[in-house]
Amino acid sequence: MDSKKTLTSFIVRTLLAVIPVAIFAILYVISDPFGVVHGYRPPYAPGDTLAINFNAGYVAIESYRKHNPERHYNAFILGSSMSQNYKASWWKAHLPADASVCHLDASMETVEGIRNKLLMLERDGTPIRYALVVIEEEMLHRTPDEQSHLFAQHPATTSPWQWVPFHLTFFKSFKQPALVAHAIAPRHTTQALLNAKLVSGNLPQRIEEMNESYYGRFDSIIATDPNAFFTPERLAKRRFNELPRPLAPAIDARLNTRLREIRGVFDRQGTQYLILIPPRYRRVTLNAYDHCTLNEIFGSKNVFDFSDYAPMANDPRCYYDNPAHLIAAKCKILLDSAYARPLAPPHP
Repeated sequence: MDSKKTLTSFIVRTLLAVIPVAIFAILYVISDPFGVVHGYRPPYAPGDTLAINFNAGYVAIESYRKHNPERHYNAFILGSSMSQNYKASWWKAHLPADASVCHLDASMETVEGIRNKLLMLERDGTPIRYALVVIEEEMLHRTPDEQSHLFAQHPATTSPWQWVPFHLTFFKSFKQPALVAHAIAPRHTTQALLNAKLVSGNLPQRIEEMNESYYGRFDSIIATDPNAFFTPERLAKRRFNELPRPLAPAIDARLNTRLREIRGVFDRQGTQYLILIPPRYRRVTLNAYDHCTLNEIFGSKNVFDFSDYAPMANDPRCYYDNPAHLIAAKCKILLDSAYARPLAPPHP
C-alpha cells in the first residue's frame, strides 16, 4: 500500500514539474518569437519600426534557401553586419552580367562562420563564381558563440546534429519574462521589450530577394543635409568606442587552417574573389603579421587592407550610429577603389 502511495506521489510530482514546461514549450512553438520554428519569414515587415532581435546568420541562410531556386545565386557577399552596406548593385557593376548576388552575413561573424557557409554552398551544388569577403580586424580575434541566440550558427552550415542544441539556445532565451508576455499579449508588451532591450529600432529597408538591408532614410539625410544626421550629440558618442590597445597577431595555426580552407573552396570553384578589410573609427589597424598572412593565403592582388585609411578611420562622419559601420557611400568608395587596383594602398 505504501509503495502505491509512493508511486502515485512520484507521478503527481513529476506531472506538476513537467506540465508547466510543456505549456511553456507549446507557447514558444506557437509564438515562434525568433522566427526559427516555423517556415522562413522575413525578420520584419516593410514599415515596421521595431522588431525582436533576430539571428542575422539564420535569416541569411533561410533567405538564400527560399530564393535560390528562382535567383540561381552565384555571387556572395560574406562578413559581419559591416558587410551589409556594400550594396549588391554596386558590386554587380564590377562583375560579369551573369552575376546573381546574395548577402550571407551574420552578426559578429567569424572566419569559421564564413568557411562553414562556403562549404554549405559547395555541398548544395551552388556555384561560387564570385565572392566579396569583408573581414574587419576584430573578426580575426572572434570565435563562434553558440550560447547566444543572436550568434548561434545555422545547423545547415555546421551539422544536422546541431539542430537540438540550436533550438535549445533559442528556447532558453525565450524564458525572459518580456518575451513570454509578448507571446501571450503581443499588442500590449512593446514597452517591456524596449526596457529589456530585446527589440531593434531604426530598422533598415530590406531587399528580400538578395537578403540586403540598407538605411535609405539615413543615406538620404546624409546626402542632402549631413549636419541633420551628424548632430553634436551623435558625434559625441564616437569617443566612447575607441580602442586604444593594439591588437596582437590573431592568425594562429587553427585560424590559418580555416583561412586556407576558404581559399580551398575558392580554388575548387574557380572563384573570382576579393578580401576587403575596412577601417573602423579610431581603431587600430590590421596587425602587420596578419596582413602578410592574408596576402600569402589569398594573394596580394586579392587583399585590400583599408584598416588604416586615415580619411575614413579618423572622420566620425563616415559612420552610422555604430562607429564600426561605414555609411554606404564610403563602402562604395572602398569597393570601387579595390576594383580600380586601388585608391591609395594603406601599406607600401
